[in-house]
Amino acid sequence: MLAASLLGLAAASLARSAEAQTTLSAQAGLEQHYKSEHWLPVQVTLTNQGEAVRVEVRARFASGEGGTEFRIPPRELQGQANQVHTLYIKSPVSYSTQALVLDLYRDGRLINTVRPPLRMLNDGDWLVVGIGAEDSTLKLLTTARLANTQLAPSLRPWMRSNTQPQVAVASLEPGEVPDRWQGLEAADMVVIGDVSEREFSVERAAALRDYVHAGGTLVVTGGVDWQRLTSPLYSELLPVRVTGGGTLTGLPHPQVRGRGFSGGGTYPIALAEPLPGATVLDRHQGRPAIVRGTRGAGRVYFLAFDPARPPFRSWEGSSDFWKSLLLDQRGGGLLHAIASTEVADGQWNAGFGGSGQPRLADAPYAISQLDIPAFYVVAIFLLSYIIVLVPVNYFVLKAKDKKEYAWLTTPAIVLVFSVAAYLIGYGFKGGRTLLVKVGVIEANSGQPAAPFVSYAGLFSPRKTGYDLQVAGGDGAADTPAALLSEPTSQRGSQGMRVLFEDTQKIEDFAVDMWAMRVVKTEGVTRLGGGVTANLRHTAKAVSGKIRNQTPYTLEDCHLLLGGQAVPVGNIAAGQEASVDAERGTQGSGTLVPASLLTNVKGSREEQRMKQAVLQPLSTLNSSAQGGGIAVSPDHPVLMGWVREPVARIQVNGGTPREQSATLLMVHLK
Repeated sequence: MLAASLLGLAAASLARSAEAQTTLSAQAGLEQHYKSEHWLPVQVTLTNQGEAVRVEVRARFASGEGGTEFRIPPRELQGQANQVHTLYIKSPVSYSTQALVLDLYRDGRLINTVRPPLRMLNDGDWLVVGIGAEDSTLKLLTTARLANTQLAPSLRPWMRSNTQPQVAVASLEPGEVPDRWQGLEAADMVVIGDVSEREFSVERAAALRDYVHAGGTLVVTGGVDWQRLTSPLYSELLPVRVTGGGTLTGLPHPQVRGRGFSGGGTYPIALAEPLPGATVLDRHQGRPAIVRGTRGAGRVYFLAFDPARPPFRSWEGSSDFWKSLLLDQRGGGLLHAIASTEVADGQWNAGFGGSGQPRLADAPYAISQLDIPAFYVVAIFLLSYIIVLVPVNYFVLKAKDKKEYAWLTTPAIVLVFSVAAYLIGYGFKGGRTLLVKVGVIEANSGQPAAPFVSYAGLFSPRKTGYDLQVAGGDGAADTPAALLSEPTSQRGSQGMRVLFEDTQKIEDFAVDMWAMRVVKTEGVTRLGGGVTANLRHTAKAVSGKIRNQTPYTLEDCHLLLGGQAVPVGNIAAGQEASVDAERGTQGSGTLVPASLLTNVKGSREEQRMKQAVLQPLSTLNSSAQGGGIAVSPDHPVLMGWVREPVARIQVNGGTPREQSATLLMVHLK
């Protein structure tokens, strides 16, 4: 007995020792900062100092919506291993910081739990991320005083208040930069210090590119090491061509020169030539010192000098200098407005016209399979059921003098009508899985990559669970840049189980019989040469050519101009179309005129899907957005339906039957 007890104690001691040798640590957010309803990067480090073990990590918000769980699926962790993985988590709607919980499982048993520190920023607060810029003056922004109206562009319109916005600053090493652009989504400005492209992995460099194309603001500093700015990453993003090194004396940026700069002497700069379309914000001693350009939907600033080095580090005007760059922001675009309408609470959504405001997230429900059967069909069926079950059954049995057989005929009739009800439902609903996708791509003229948002509704002919993931690209869409989540308005008690390996995967996505459940896809798609236009503008008309250099065929195109929609027709990839239209006299107040809803083309099902996409866009108005989005703009906008799939979603490892309607909106500025 004693020997058995000692053996048990020894085994328990060995188990505890093995557990102690397998550890989990995590860093969440951008140096712990995050924003509600934005993607949150979580860097997980798994360490094993003992023998090989099988481990799994599960992460969740302690009070999140719907019980969604994010996992690093079971994997072998070899001895002396030190593995780093990154989870991307859609943070819940909240007014305060929510606790993030990560559990480490070893051989199926929970052995460790960590709660990485987090700080949620208030709506309207700014977040600036410095990469390799620990010694810069960025931290001075945390003391900058902003007016109540100087709110971050990521603000949700219904959250406006009189609270003075604050600025938070996060410092990251190049190796800590998220490897997907969604991890930088919460950042209002990213500043790259003295960092060369070789310090970024291929994935992190791509994330920075996509962050800008998706609408982010990037600042790249110059200084002594000007050669690093000639690499492909910087050459692609910068609004200048760096040609060499030089020196300057005095202070650039005249708006803040009066703040007591007394550094004196000379300081090194990167010499550069502005590219076509770039704006020189400050030219000092005949040399561009600060240049701004656009890349995709975002902005890139080039600073010829290095603010992290003397004499700028001791300059009293540093805070105002960074503040002026930070506030030089454009408002949120159409995709931001679409995301804002996802909120399920009608009171929160009052700024968009109340709880009846159409949402793009609801557009997949427009399919005929979800229509309620006509009243007469239901009435005839129920009437037939009652007549057959009671009077017909009774009189037939009475006529045959077999009324005692009612205990057999009654359940038989119920069974027959149950089968008939199923067959009628099968006739209306169908027996095949159907994926219904609607989406919007928003781009500028000539933009080679553009952000998109898509909602995919999975219609199921039976109650079951499905595995979903974004499929490999076919050249049109850069699928690794896309992530799946559940729309805010759709979150419920079912939750989701999201796995992260090489790709993101939703496991056992539960859908009821003849019902639909929706997932949201956010990503960046490649547009090749983009859509370009050579238009001649007069006070009364617009004419010229529009060329489609994207990999997509654009169908049923319209030029939105001054509140009117001018038909352009189809524009195949690599082709162009002519435009000759008079300007409208009065704007409709919305980006998409409501008249387009009655002019969509295609089959009955295609028309229903397109109308479901256009309806929420035709109700977004300038007063609702509070200045956050330029609706009914003063420049032409091309609208066309994309024929090819933008982001393929696999269901149970295969390609399901699909219905889709994706709209491309191109601002022809």
